[in-house]
Amino acid sequence: MSIEIHKRTLLNKIASWLKRPEIIVIIGPRQVGKTFLVNKILPQLTDHPIQYFNFEDFSLRELFKKDPVGFIQGIFDKKQIYVFDEFQKIPEFTSFLKVAYDKDKNNFPKIFLTGSSSCEIQKKISESLVGQCITFNLFSLSFLEKFKYASSDFLQEITLGNNFRIENLKKETFFKQQDIARNFAEYILFGGYPELGELEQEKKWEKLKSITERILEKDLQGLIKNEHLFSSKKLLEILAYRIGNLISFENLASELQLNIKTVRNLTAVLEGLFFFEFIYPKASFANEYKKAPKIYFEDLGIRNELVKMHNVPTDNSQLGGIVENFVFNQLRRYVAYKKDFKINFWRDYNGNEVDFVLTSAKEIISIEIKYRKEQEKRLSAGVENFIKKYKPQFHITATYDYFGETELDGCKIFFIPAYVFGLII
Repeated sequence: MSIEIHKRTLLNKIASWLKRPEIIVIIGPRQVGKTFLVNKILPQLTDHPIQYFNFEDFSLRELFKKDPVGFIQGIFDKKQIYVFDEFQKIPEFTSFLKVAYDKDKNNFPKIFLTGSSSCEIQKKISESLVGQCITFNLFSLSFLEKFKYASSDFLQEITLGNNFRIENLKKETFFKQQDIARNFAEYILFGGYPELGELEQEKKWEKLKSITERILEKDLQGLIKNEHLFSSKKLLEILAYRIGNLISFENLASELQLNIKTVRNLTAVLEGLFFFEFIYPKASFANEYKKAPKIYFEDLGIRNELVKMHNVPTDNSQLGGIVENFVFNQLRRYVAYKKDFKINFWRDYNGNEVDFVLTSAKEIISIEIKYRKEQEKRLSAGVENFIKKYKPQFHITATYDYFGETELDGCKIFFIPAYVFGLII
């Protein structure tokens, strides 16, 4: 069976750094395609031969430990590219690499480091490779990467002020709307892991379960005490039910009968293994919420397998949370690959809230998810309050299938179906 090759957005970023001396670090969950990218797709960007090493190989780790200086000296062929997978498995590797790099970086070969444990990797980068590397995230396939649609980056069009018109976006997607909506339903159920491919539905769930168990068995055990393994897995299941919700570490500690410090440590490890990500409140005025984060899972397929949700829910409250998570995933990729926004949410103590607030040096953009079939050109009280207080450049309400636009206090407001967020990256 042939392996389907997906065009990865990250390749454009990598290509722009290939001729520079910096070490390229690629991090991301297990089985999202890091190894496939460097072995099968990277050769399309360069004429240099690629040498691949995996530090999960015990014999390779022993070879390095026996003679680390000789190991590093053995990779000084500038005509080749060297890839070291799971480099965090060798704590001393980056230190020796840094010494050799600092001695003669202009004649140093191109090095790629890949890994699947963010907390360990970030520690090693901060200790050894600050200034010598550039770090990229590789996520599971985005909606665009998985289904191979042409990009429709309405966020860029709106921010650049290129006379964006909602009717043009509606026309652009009109003839493929049903196809996009069908694939959207599949994506919010199964997520974007490349290995799912054309597997039948039951086998997709088996594969997602296998991926989850492999991460927990291969990575989690090396990062926490054995006595906390069961609690960590239980914590992951609890959090999977709470996507888009505020997370109280005090309540989690009570549920798990652990102290709050332990719970915070366990959530940090699980976040570092790329299961989920926290976002934090934006607060610039009094009476605004400043404390607990909200949680979103990095891949909806993994999340849905954890809660055994094997069909798209019909309940609006459940479905709304899943769609909100989908929009977050797309925004997270957008921030990583296209534009450096900071993602927050906003809430005040009067019950007003906005799901996402994107902030850059010059812009504030608010985004609200209102996923229901009966849609009209109406804003929530929270959005109206935010617009009046923060004066964002524009606001977007993600809808079920409604296109529209209006204006409030000089702020342009667009109503765009949530599935169209799948086309931005």
